Amino acid sequence: MFTTSDNGDEPVRLAVIGAGTWGSVLAHIAAPCAQVSLYSATGKNVQALQQDRRHPKLPGFILDPRVEVKSTMGEELREASAVILVVASRYVRDMARQIASLIQPDAVVCIAAKGLEQGSAKTLSEVVAEELPEADICVLSGGSHAEEVATNLPFGISLAGSPHARSVVKRVFAKARARISEQDDVQSLERFGAVKNLIAIAAGIAEGLALGDNFRACFLTDALTEARRFVGASPEDVLSYGALGDLLATALSVHSRNFRYGCWLGQGLSPEKALAEVDMVVEGLNVAKVFDQFPRSDCPLLTRAANIAVHHENITRERFLSRLGY
Repeated sequence: MFTTSDNGDEPVRLAVIGAGTWGSVLAHIAAPCAQVSLYSATGKNVQALQQDRRHPKLPGFILDPRVEVKSTMGEELREASAVILVVASRYVRDMARQIASLIQPDAVVCIAAKGLEQGSAKTLSEVVAEELPEADICVLSGGSHAEEVATNLPFGISLAGSPHARSVVKRVFAKARARISEQDDVQSLERFGAVKNLIAIAAGIAEGLALGDNFRACFLTDALTEARRFVGASPEDVLSYGALGDLLATALSVHSRNFRYGCWLGQGLSPEKALAEVDMVVEGLNVAKVFDQFPRSDCPLLTRAANIAVHHENITRERFLSRLGY
């Protein structure tokens, strides 16, 4: 279902927590419709965003002057009717705990991070619900590279949650150049957003090994079949911006950090050097560790891809194909 935003009389007070590339861009595109505060979870990028309105990893991007950039979170968070969490998946639980006493108990909390909790394999909405039991939780996920959204190029994204939470988030992004598809199933959207990063690493390795377009098409088709099984999604949801759209954008683009990481591995770099080249969080690695810890007999291709990502060594074409089962 495709929708446009509801109109409200009062602008939403929005807190975006996480001043990485995606958090900064989300704050920027929300500014025409909301009173936005952007918080850095780590203190990084604050000076550049405050003084120059620029982000070190987004050349040419200038943050909307209406966005207030902050380095610390305080009582003012209670004024926010909506919070967007855009921190790496491994920090989501700690961040939810930090804001638990600061935000309105029934605030809309939108998760714009992707991944699974390592050690438990829980989705991020499950993690946040444990720490913020009264919050109205929703998830925003799709094929939306910050580098392109920052330049006002159109994109599609999926939104899952309660009708009220979806209505608030749609108001926030009413003037963004986005098509928003909606669904009720939060966890299927999250699980697909997580697993597609693992698929993108394997697709990147294949690209680095120059295995060609035919193999990549074959692998992505097989991986999509298993991803649907892992997620438990309906055929309609698989064809959404948050599933197929996200997979295409992530597994076929040089903007994708997971794809680039895989490319570097395929070209012979060590995991440490590949991470240094990407110089950003590679969420697919965390998902790979979850799959490696909790292998799925009904998803053999994804489990093998995870094993390759976690237990990587100098790998040849034939060894890569053999380990994947081709």
